[in-house]
Amino acid sequence: MHQSGHSTYSAGRLTTALRTWAAALWVVTLIVPFAPAYAATITPITTGQFFNWVQSTYPALFPPGPASQTIGTPAASYTVRNYASTGIYLGVGDQDGIVYAAGAFSNNQIVTLGKLTDYTCDATGNCVLMAPDANGNLLAAGVTAATDVSLRAGAILQFQGLGPQDSIIEVNSASLTSTQLCQDANLPAGTAHPVVAQSPIPTGHYAANALSGPYRTYPAGIYPMANDSGECGYVEKAVPCVSPNESQLPSGAIANAEGGTDYLCAVTPYLMSATDPTRPASNPPLANPACVRGKALESTWSDPAAQGVFIRLSWLDINPAYGVYDWTILDREFVSAVRNGKTVMVGIKVGGNSIPEWAFTTGDPALGAAKKVTLKDWGSSGDSVPNTNCGFDYVVASPSDAAFKALFKKALADMGAHIRADQRKFSVLSGIKVTGMGMATLENRLPNRCN
Repeated sequence: MHQSGHSTYSAGRLTTALRTWAAALWVVTLIVPFAPAYAATITPITTGQFFNWVQSTYPALFPPGPASQTIGTPAASYTVRNYASTGIYLGVGDQDGIVYAAGAFSNNQIVTLGKLTDYTCDATGNCVLMAPDANGNLLAAGVTAATDVSLRAGAILQFQGLGPQDSIIEVNSASLTSTQLCQDANLPAGTAHPVVAQSPIPTGHYAANALSGPYRTYPAGIYPMANDSGECGYVEKAVPCVSPNESQLPSGAIANAEGGTDYLCAVTPYLMSATDPTRPASNPPLANPACVRGKALESTWSDPAAQGVFIRLSWLDINPAYGVYDWTILDREFVSAVRNGKTVMVGIKVGGNSIPEWAFTTGDPALGAAKKVTLKDWGSSGDSVPNTNCGFDYVVASPSDAAFKALFKKALADMGAHIRADQRKFSVLSGIKVTGMGMATLENRLPNRCN
């Protein structure tokens, strides 16, 4: 439990009850660390409604009977009720909307008990208000706060004080801190539960009675594309790109509004020779540590204009053998999504030489190998022209090939199970895009300009 803004209370049954009631305002829920700010409007209660609710809910502390009085000046006035039999003064600031109390429990010192709006849902019983503390944990406002929040059908759940880059992420562990969530290299395991796949798939909202992120429809918004899983991610620098292992992208130098120049550099997969930048510096080539394949720029993840990022995976990069997977790129980008309050769209390329070779050799244990289909294509730039070979080879498989379909369906199902294994990742997944006979991109592109 986290408490804030309270004085030291004296002992006694009455003071203990009042202290327990006031402290309930700061009960920490286990939904961490972000939440969306989009919700229906909750109508605030009046000061009179607040007093009436307090008296009916806690009659031993605030017995009905006292009338409201206005004290102070027109610029700083307070509506107060004096509960003489219990020695408690309870008031609300007319200008600041803060709830104040004083009495023997506080050595007659004025203490604050939150805002009047914090008690709206307690008094009306048809909504739940939540807001983040300094550590990112969501607090249910009011005295009925609990780790499990229940709402009636049609009631409103509203998150306050949050921005467009916030999202709901379930952690389900009080031991996890915001530092772990936002700075660790990987998402801490904690006790985040998996999301069980429902069969048959429901036609309406998610039916698990659990907060599981947005209702899934195909998302609207800006989704910049990350580099392909076979390509090195770009590097942003405040100094010029350095050859032979870096090259500046076209229009890759931009004046920084705060001074200096920002550079966008493409990096080589291998360390290259300084005397001949077209050749590796050693044989066999040494990997360039600056090459992080499939990585989106941090500035892309943090861009407030972007709804999320489109992660582009090639089948051969994530599935090196039957039933064997490398989720390094996928997991790393999901971590970035969680920490930046963004969503993830995943694309898997199965055309354009993106099918793993084992699919054409050993293939599926029951159906055997997929049949290789070799097509020819060349670039779509204006200076691309046909040649005697009519382009270059693109290896794909027919969407009607039973073995191919079985293998790719298994890869999709296994990826889905991996994402569902952690509720936090599943909550930020906005969609998966797949294509069958895609040629050069995730779009359906057939052979082009072969005579």
